[in-house]
Amino acid sequence: MHTRASTLYYALLFAMRPMTIEAKRGRMKVRLTDEESRLIAEAVIERLKLHGDLWKLDEEMPVNHGPAPSF
Repeated sequence: MHTRASTLYYALLFAMRPMTIEAKRGRMKVRLTDEESRLIAEAVIERLKLHGDLWKLDEEMPVNHGPAPSF
């Protein structure tokens, strides 16, 4: 079972994967190391917790057992 914080952590890691950004002067590749990505994700979660637990980050995520896909 994952908490809301762990789900947010992995979503942030996914969002920070290598990407190309369009800029006025052309394209720019952005690449963070895995360690940098982890540090940023942890810092975001800690910063959110400093402002109260409005997002209920320590709660377990509900399990959603939706219908199985039909093929």
